[in-house]
Amino acid sequence: MKSLNRTLSLVLVLAMVFGLFGVASAATFSDNASVQYTEAVGVMTGIGAINGYADGTFKPAGTITREEAAKMVAYAILGPNVASKLSVTATGFKDVDATRWSAPYIAFCVSRGIINGMGDGTFAPTANVTGYQLGKMLLCAAGYGAKDEFKGPSWTLNVAVMGGKCKIFSGAKTTDYSKPATREEAALYIFNGITKTPQVSYSKLTETYTAIEEPGAIGDDKLTYTIAEQVYPTLVSQSITVNGTLSYYWTLDGKAITGYIDNATVLATSSDGTALAKLVDASKSEYIGYAMGTYVNVYVNGVRQTSATPATGKTNADYSIDEIKAITTYDNQKGVVIKFLDTGTDSKYDVVTITKPTAVQLSMAPVVAKTGSITTVTIPGVVGTATDAKKVIGYEGLAKGDYVMYYTDENGITFITKCGTFTGTLKGINTYANSIVVDGKSYYMSQINGAAAASTLSGLANRAATFYTDAAGYVVAADLTNATVSLDNTVFVLATSAVEFGTCKAQVLTGDGSISVITVAKLNSNIVTAAPDANKFYTFTKNDNGTYNLSSFADQGAISYTTAQTAIARNTPIFLKDNSGSTVSVLANEATVFMYISATGSVTKYTGISNVPSYTTANGSVVAYVKDARGYATFVVAKGGTPDSTVSAKDYVFAVTPATTVYDTAGNYYTYVAVVNGKITTANSTLSCTLAPLGLYSVNQYERTTLISGVKTAHADDARLSEFNGTDTVKRFIFNGSTVTCYDSVSATNLVSAFVVSSDCKYFIVDSTKYTVNEVTAADVAALIGGTYKIYGVNVSSTDTRVAQLFVVK
Repeated sequence: MKSLNRTLSLVLVLAMVFGLFGVASAATFSDNASVQYTEAVGVMTGIGAINGYADGTFKPAGTITREEAAKMVAYAILGPNVASKLSVTATGFKDVDATRWSAPYIAFCVSRGIINGMGDGTFAPTANVTGYQLGKMLLCAAGYGAKDEFKGPSWTLNVAVMGGKCKIFSGAKTTDYSKPATREEAALYIFNGITKTPQVSYSKLTETYTAIEEPGAIGDDKLTYTIAEQVYPTLVSQSITVNGTLSYYWTLDGKAITGYIDNATVLATSSDGTALAKLVDASKSEYIGYAMGTYVNVYVNGVRQTSATPATGKTNADYSIDEIKAITTYDNQKGVVIKFLDTGTDSKYDVVTITKPTAVQLSMAPVVAKTGSITTVTIPGVVGTATDAKKVIGYEGLAKGDYVMYYTDENGITFITKCGTFTGTLKGINTYANSIVVDGKSYYMSQINGAAAASTLSGLANRAATFYTDAAGYVVAADLTNATVSLDNTVFVLATSAVEFGTCKAQVLTGDGSISVITVAKLNSNIVTAAPDANKFYTFTKNDNGTYNLSSFADQGAISYTTAQTAIARNTPIFLKDNSGSTVSVLANEATVFMYISATGSVTKYTGISNVPSYTTANGSVVAYVKDARGYATFVVAKGGTPDSTVSAKDYVFAVTPATTVYDTAGNYYTYVAVVNGKITTANSTLSCTLAPLGLYSVNQYERTTLISGVKTAHADDARLSEFNGTDTVKRFIFNGSTVTCYDSVSATNLVSAFVVSSDCKYFIVDSTKYTVNEVTAADVAALIGGTYKIYGVNVSSTDTRVAQLFVVK
């Protein structure tokens, strides 16, 4: 932090959306684009001094109250761990009861001389706080005010003078500090107060303030001991070169909490697709108003561009004004951010940066692993292989399903930023203008890489959805929030009997995938006079006598097929085709539950449109569905057709014992003890070449009966089988959180393998001499020291390399 105070320019340019594709902030608000003081807001939210609202906004222009200010200051100068434990039995103010939420913070600030009451026994907790009042609070927190200089008729003048000297108001765009402070102004003043204002002590003898020296500090740094340096020793600024320009960002406990801040003056920014030729031409109305410097470096996604015809005496990285005008690739490209930077002090741009990132939805959370002293990050679709975490900026806090934007610069550093979001109902699409209408307001679609076209969103018409935006606020993508699916009281009726004496029998499929026969006593609250319809869904309640009352779902459908076609397409959100092949507006997501019923009556259950096999119908096939209020299918049943065998479900089988041949009149089969999909069982197979013992296999399976039948091939190279399977000899396992490191010696000096386990990983110890298996805990595996072990693993998915099942063979 000292280097920041000593070396960086006092002019800190605050870029849009936490740095335009820089570090992902700890708090990404839906209204980030309207935040002016992004550095301050990022740091204050990162340390927990200021929070956003439940709706995902920060509301930067909103005002704050005196009690809110007391809490913010208390959290900022004490830290969340200490501030959250403050308590009080009385406040001394008649309008602040000890049970009021703000009472502990008000009492603390009053006890420290940071804030006072109104002089009449009240505190006025809900009154607005002004910039001067906040400035006084922060100056007092740093040790000033002992001379009573902030009392009396001249107190605001003294706050203005001392606040300017101590940089409390540094960077503020307002000039009237007597007005109520906005939330983002409060963030700025508090940020400045804890990071730029030296703490002082007061001597009554000399009536002077003396800067408090940092313990152990020497030389030029010894007089700058700020609150942040005392309370947040791990809050530091990290230097980084972006687009050839020295920048920095803030981290807390090693994790990024702000975007990068340019150590240069951003003279102008354009993101609406205006042509570069117009932006730099003084004769055009779009002119940015600044001339170019002697020469200009141009960067595209952090890669310095080469000039085709550099001017005489210039290098091939120096662009002339004519060459800048000739860059037309990004004309009419909404969402492409063009910035003009002055790295000097002449108000002329000498760097032009063009950022056109790629938007992608994460198929899984980042996988963080540690090999020796190196931390690596893998993010499918962004960083495909394990990459040094120092070269992946912004991965912290990302989760499966997040939409992000990223690019990789010339130094191999990948910058990631979460997309902004807003919610609303899609009311119109203009394919010609590539725009949409959400709740009466028009939005252009982004034209960054990977952004969706307006025409692709038709399936969301008249439905509430979440829309994802780029740094300029243009729409990148949209989807409906995953439905919360509960099938505990849902049945799908397969067949019924005739009604007798007010009841009937119904064969039903339940939410757990089982098929049974129930007695229906009531249908839609009435005594049964006609049987419930087959191929329809019902909710149910069970009576004390074991009978059931069924009620119809309001929004459901079923399609009967006469021809073969792909009715359900894997990885296609609008998943259903009707009997003629036309798309039906039924959507699926990762929460949708699919159940495929085979010709023999077995049921295969899948969760998520990316996991279900595509389904081909035949004459007599039926596909039925239930939709929620947003249009998503929550439960889908298909019968009479065939799932795509190339992506069909697989069993992951660890064969423990040699197979025993069973001679059966219906045909011989083989039986053995195995762990099938994480469950110890006695497995049966009609596979002619039995699975070898002490081996891990993925088994393609087309019929789920009591046997593992219909097997085509047993694979040893499936994408979900961990790459270390059986290749390492391990003598010690060390667990560090979710990371497991394996060593070939008890002293743990030679690393042979490292991997990350899922939070619900299952562990098994297999005895290779007794052919036995036991499910154990992670602690049991960690206790295996000194023996020699082989390890095998099944990953969470083909793209999520966390281990979900770990087998240790001794």
